[in-house]
Amino acid sequence: MKNEEMQGLFIGKDIKWEEIERRGFRVVRFLPFAYIENGKIKDFSKFMPYAYLSVDCPASRKENTHIFMPVLHRIDFSHFWELYKERGVTSDEEVIVQYVPLKKRLGKLLGKMKLFPHLLIEVRPKGSLDEIYRMDEKSKDSDKDGWEELEELEERVHLIIACDPIEGWGK
Repeated sequence: MKNEEMQGLFIGKDIKWEEIERRGFRVVRFLPFAYIENGKIKDFSKFMPYAYLSVDCPASRKENTHIFMPVLHRIDFSHFWELYKERGVTSDEEVIVQYVPLKKRLGKLLGKMKLFPHLLIEVRPKGSLDEIYRMDEKSKDSDKDGWEELEELEERVHLIIACDPIEGWGK
């Protein structure tokens, strides 16, 4: 990978993880530093993330500034590998990613359980993220009941597939 490809702002270094919690980002490119062979992740370096995602966010666009999100967890990496290297993303789809911080859960059967910080991955029709942000901005400025518009939006930006960090891909 060329150095000029990795010029920009890095989440975790230049942008704090807390600043991007639950904010949707469109994945522009998947830039792996590891690979999967026979079901096992092969690292190029233990000191590097598994991959970087070149991402774009309609809510925080800065001209000529690239934003890179590291993929730090092996489960997240295996899901991105499956999506980009095995399934593929068609030209009429976009991948949307959100950072979800560490959450503690109490379960009767499992006792105390921690759900690791992870990346929520969704595949939706191309242009969905822009529409979601437009609707969000419009609803802030409007005092109208927007249920009908929300239903229409949901139909246009329908979920194609989503990834649960524990269970993998599903609808």
